[in-house]
Amino acid sequence: MMAENLAQEIANYSVQARELENVRLGLVERINTVIKEEIIPQVRPLLSEDLSIIEDESKASILISNSVPSVFNVNLIISYGGGLTYPRPCISEKIDMIQHQLEPKFKEIAEKYGLAEIIVIGKPSSY
Repeated sequence: MMAENLAQEIANYSVQARELENVRLGLVERINTVIKEEIIPQVRPLLSEDLSIIEDESKASILISNSVPSVFNVNLIISYGGGLTYPRPCISEKIDMIQHQLEPKFKEIAEKYGLAEIIVIGKPSSY
C-alpha cells in the first residue's frame, strides 16, 4: 500500500512539474518579448552615447530557490564604445554607476511587470 501511494505521488508530482516547466518557459518567452519591445526602448535613451545594449544577449534570468524557479530577473547586457566592454575597473565603475543612476527607472519597470530586478551587466572583451 505504501509503495502504491508513493508511486502515485511521484507520478502526480512529475505531471505537475512538467506543467510548471511549460508555464515557466512561456513566462520567460513573454518576458524576453517585453525586454525587446518595451524595456530596451525605455532604457536606451537613458544611456550615454558611448554605451549600447546588446539586444540579443539581454534576456530573462531566473533565481532558483531549491529546485523551483521562483523569481524572474532581467539582465541587460551593455557594450562600451560600440564594441564589447573591457574588464577594466573604470568600465566596471561605469556599469555600476549606470545601475545606480537608473535604479529608480529599473524598479518602476520591474514592478510594472512583476520582475524581481533589472541588472546591468558589462560584456567583457573577447580578447
